[in-house]
Amino acid sequence: MKNYNPNNCNSCLRAVIKDQWGNTISLFGKHAFEYSIIIEHPERTTKFTFKNGKEARKKFNELKKKK
Repeated sequence: MKNYNPNNCNSCLRAVIKDQWGNTISLFGKHAFEYSIIIEHPERTTKFTFKNGKEARKKFNELKKKK
């Protein structure tokens, strides 16, 4: 099994949606490392961090259903 160095991986934008309240919800992630969901509102920005993509996609899909 090959080991990857997190410092050599770039965080990529995986998905973006806009909800009914005008918030922009973005899913960012590194291949096998840290994933983040960023919720941007005109007045504030909230960031949720996850250990892996599976947890992040699950939460992102929950937020997408509320759309």
